[in-house]
Order: sequence, then structure tokens, then C-alpha cells
Amino acid sequence: MADDWDPFSDPADMELTLHAEASQKVQTQKTADIFAALSAPDRKPLSMSLDDFEILLDVFFAAEGADSEILEDSFRPVAAAIEDDASLRIPLWKRGASLIHDCIAGNSAAKLDVLGLMLEDYFGFHAKLDNNGPSGVSFEPPSGRPCGIVIFLLGWGGAQCSDMDDVAGLYRELFPGAVIMRLEVNRFDSWGLRIEVAQAIRAAAWAWSRMSPDRTPQLLVHLFSNGGFFTWEEMLMSWQQVSQTNERIPELGMPLPPMSAVLRGIILDSAPDSTPEIVSQIQSLAQSVAPMVRAVLESDHDGSEVARKDAEMRSKRAVIEVIGPNSPVKRYLAQRPGAERLILHICSARAKKVHELEPPVPMQFIYSVADAIIRYQGIENYVQEVKERPNRR
Repeated sequence: MADDWDPFSDPADMELTLHAEASQKVQTQKTADIFAALSAPDRKPLSMSLDDFEILLDVFFAAEGADSEILEDSFRPVAAAIEDDASLRIPLWKRGASLIHDCIAGNSAAKLDVLGLMLEDYFGFHAKLDNNGPSGVSFEPPSGRPCGIVIFLLGWGGAQCSDMDDVAGLYRELFPGAVIMRLEVNRFDSWGLRIEVAQAIRAAAWAWSRMSPDRTPQLLVHLFSNGGFFTWEEMLMSWQQVSQTNERIPELGMPLPPMSAVLRGIILDSAPDSTPEIVSQIQSLAQSVAPMVRAVLESDHDGSEVARKDAEMRSKRAVIEVIGPNSPVKRYLAQRPGAERLILHICSARAKKVHELEPPVPMQFIYSVADAIIRYQGIENYVQEVKERPNRR
């Protein structure tokens, strides 16, 4: 035990310190190294088979009711395997999703402890930010030659690329020759988010290097909630770094123009809020885990019509239980020591870098006074801050 260990310190202090250290490490990565990672094989060989992972799950779920140290020790190899291969989170939740209902039906503290470790893994409370992987991205080129318009759709917490199908379809109808890039949320300041952003930058360069010479590079950004705002912050920082570098980046195939030369507009959809309330952010986290639980349970059947219908019913019930008033997800987050500081750190929009780097382009804010997650007061405060930027005076 460390000599300076303080038994009365806030448990969030160490987690926030580790996050800051990992964040600094990510920010010092060389630009060329980020793009070199994009040319590496898409997937490294799995270090663990599904059968071996199921053995780890047997040990973990058998530890229900044990003291916290034993339970955490049994989950540590599970979390490590998922960090190496995120697809292993699916069998974990197939085995553990029933805990959601069990915690409501029996109000079991032991079951809630097991569910809590699964939640902390999903939310990335202990993620290695300098070594995590990217979330989902979708590169959608036009059927013909690119017209020079690039559209970034930056998703909200818990959203998958498919959840933005309607918006992407609208933009495809409006701009048939556009390149559309969708990005899912990742932890801010993480290596995985930088890789996602690098993929988007590469897609933009691909479009502009192939458009007709009489066309002009144009970028439109449509971001959703604070999650999309996190991605936009990382985009602005990475874009500046890449556009100003003297290093040649073969993966781009062209020098990247400065953001001020290409950005034409930003749509902020329910964003941002830099000072959210803890209750609303716990609700937000619960809503972000619900789609994953739904997808896992919907796919857990043998293919028969009866089994499919049963899986669909179980998934719908689980979603209601996750986001409803008796949600064990919200109960766990509300009572976890140090949770409030950690959650607000993870969920609060950070506007400083955006104010510094964002060019003065037309902006549209879409929000509601009835939004229980992203407060309209937070958005209107941000609007006022935007108006007061030196480059808008």
C-alpha cells in the first residue's frame, strides 16, 4: 500500500488523476503515428477463445455474494479480455442481463454489485484511455464522383451508426454527391476517439482529392448531444494538428486544408451543456446502456419464430427496467462512492478548446426546454459564449 494512501479520500480522485495522466499521453502521440495505426490490420488475432472467456464468466458469476475484493478480482480478467476484444462484451451481457430484472424483483445487493461491475466496464470508468479501441464508424461515399461536400454526423451517447440512418438519408437526398461519415461516441481524450477522428479526416481527404477541379472542399458538421460535442472537440484539435504538421501523411494523399478553409456550418442538436446536473446525467447513462442491452437480448434466440418473439419481449422489458424509475442501473450509479464527480467529469461538455479553434461559421442550435438530459439553460449559456468569441465580434 502506498505511503501516501488516504483512507478518507474521495474514490473519484484517483480515477480522475489516472484519466488526466492517460489524457496527456494521448495528446502527445505524434500525428503520423495516429494515421499509421489506420493502415494496420483491422483486427489482431484474438488472445482468448469464446470457450475460454465463458470459463472466466463462470468464475465471475459464481463470485456473486462474495466480498468486494474477491468479486473485483474475478471480474478483472473479464474486463481485460473485453479490452482486448470488445465483442466479448456480448456474451458477458447475455449471461448478465437477467440481473437487471433480478435486482428489481429481489432488491439484492449482491446482484447489484455484480451488475455494477458490468456497468462500470461498459461506461469505461476504468478504461485505459491511451490504449482503447475506436467505436463504430461508417464511411459512405457517393455512387459517383464526390462533389466536394463532406458531412460529419457525430452521434450521442449510446447511439450506433444505424441510429443515424434517418439523418444520413436526408443528407444523401439533399447532397447525392456528398461523402457522409458517421462516428459513434468514445471517451474524450482517448486513443480510440482519436482513431475515429483520424478516419473521418481521411474520409474528407479522400473526397477532396477525387472531386472535380472546379469544385470547392466543403464540410458540414451535425452533432448530437454532449457525446457528439466531445467528438467535435477532438476533431478540431486533431484537424489543427494534422493541417499544421510538416510531416507527410501518406494515408491522406493530400495536404489537409485548415478547418477555416472548409467548414461551412455546424448544427448542434441538443448540445452542449457544460454544467449538467447529476440526476440528468445518471439518466443519460442509463439511456445509453439501454440500446446495447436491447440488441444483446434481441439476438439471443435459436432462430425459431417463438424464440425470436420471446427475445423481443425480454429486450423490451429490459429497456423499460433500465431507464424506468426503479432502474437498478440508476440506483447503482447514484450510490457508488465517488460517482457524482466521475460522472460529471465524463458527461460535461468542455467548451474551451472549441471556442479557441472553431471558425466563425453559421450555426444552428436545435433544443427543447423540455429536454431532461441536456438543459436548455446550458445550451443558451453556450450560445452567449459563442457570441462573445473574439472571432465573432
